[in-house]
Amino acid sequence: MNTKKSPSLKNNRYPKLLLSLLLLSFISLSPILYSETGENNDIDSDNDGLPDSVEQRLGTERYLFDTDGDGLNDGIEVGNNFLNPQDHDEDKRIDALDSDDDNDNLPTIFELKTDHDKDGIPDYLDTDSDNDGISDGDEAGMTSRDSDHDGIDDFVDSDHSGNIDKNGDGIDDFTKFPDANNDGVPDYLDKRVAQRQSSSILPQQTKEQPPQISSQEKAETTNTALDQDQDGIPDLIEQQIGTNPQQRDSDNDLIEDAIEIGLIPNHPQDTDKDGIIDALDNDDDNDGILTRDEDPNRDGNLLNDDTDSDGIINYQDNDDDGDTVLTKDESITDTDKDGVPDYLDKKDGVNRATKTNNKAIPQPETTAVNTLPTANDPLLNDPAMMMQDPAMSP
Repeated sequence: MNTKKSPSLKNNRYPKLLLSLLLLSFISLSPILYSETGENNDIDSDNDGLPDSVEQRLGTERYLFDTDGDGLNDGIEVGNNFLNPQDHDEDKRIDALDSDDDNDNLPTIFELKTDHDKDGIPDYLDTDSDNDGISDGDEAGMTSRDSDHDGIDDFVDSDHSGNIDKNGDGIDDFTKFPDANNDGVPDYLDKRVAQRQSSSILPQQTKEQPPQISSQEKAETTNTALDQDQDGIPDLIEQQIGTNPQQRDSDNDLIEDAIEIGLIPNHPQDTDKDGIIDALDNDDDNDGILTRDEDPNRDGNLLNDDTDSDGIINYQDNDDDGDTVLTKDESITDTDKDGVPDYLDKKDGVNRATKTNNKAIPQPETTAVNTLPTANDPLLNDPAMMMQDPAMSP
């Protein structure tokens, strides 16, 4: 009779080993899935693949899927390891907060996710996308100068050129990059252009002598990247516009400065045009309801409250319920006793004609919170479209 023990019984230690490994894996992931207080951190307000708790730790925006406005989703730029976010150019500024991920002086927004020269490196991380030995920034005509310290090279800066910037990203919508052989492909993606290193081929901008600047201007330029509160807005800009460079929400209204300032930091939003920028205004739309209180669903996120579904968030909407009566002219009481205050209730039983004479109420100009292109925007993957701002809406 065979008295040998079956392999399954002999090796019963393996299930225990497997269980131990699973337990260790769970423990190693716990800093990502749970906060120090033990609360679940799966909430991802902007659907960028990063839990809000991780974004807060990294300095990215919880309500902006593309914090640095370079056309790439924060989750893609951070990578799979939340504890060690990607910094491809090793400039000590993670990719999700870096407008030039490969440090070639050509903003990531203008570069492609494809690999033009087939070297295994996507163009937006490749300093020489066509592998012709010349940096993309040099071939694109970038000047390495930023006269107004807004983080945008003068060559593509709409403030510098004075041209149109319809989508509000600060970039000249009609930026044209050098195309020496007029084949519709910019030189920094075109290896076929001969004798690139000749000074006659290089764009005029690269031949200019840099202007003489004072020691004070040099110091300011050196400090343009300093961002103490890690809100994506350089301290120098915050000092200029009056926000607190050490506080992500200067006016304590539950909306972070980066969102209230908008897409162009040196031209911050002022929704109600009262001379006080939103980032310093406790009532952004001047409707009599403090910004921090414009959260009807009480979920702590003011960016998802649009009572009348008109596309204007309540804190920027001077007629929250869309009944043609200004919110500040309505009562916080509940006239029809339906549990909804009058200023949020389009059917509150109040005669509007006596208040407004049936005239429509103009809405303040606002800038949408997320107007930047998604990571899948076809414009970012089409070399022919690189002749104009790829973030520009068709």
